[in-house]
Amino acid sequence: MEDEFEQFWKVKPKRKGSNPKDLARIKFIRAVASGIEPQKIVAAAQAWAKQERDNEKDGTEYVAMAVTWLNQKRFNDFAEIPLSETQAEIERTCNAKGWFWIDGRWQNKGVGYVPDSTETNTIERSAASHSAEA
Repeated sequence: MEDEFEQFWKVKPKRKGSNPKDLARIKFIRAVASGIEPQKIVAAAQAWAKQERDNEKDGTEYVAMAVTWLNQKRFNDFAEIPLSETQAEIERTCNAKGWFWIDGRWQNKGVGYVPDSTETNTIERSAASHSAEA
């Protein structure tokens, strides 16, 4: 989970002024422990950073502290990007060969495997995180 947090910290928009990393790490871990996929948070942070750059706020004191953004669950404000048809076809091919995207990584579960509802399959994750892993 530390790698995912560091990825989040790297992609989030920069802020002028206070932005306590340790408090943000705690909120990130709590969000993931509550069932939020870390890649959803990272993908939303990328979209947040783009939004702040587009609004010319990146690097200013007008960017929310990361801990505030996480505490207010603002990652839910950014819609997941659907997989492209090419990405969906690649996933279907991998799944047919027994490879599934579960818990943030590809795992070989064997042909005929069906993920249960507690496992996260690629179809349910954002295209941003899908392309980052490719």
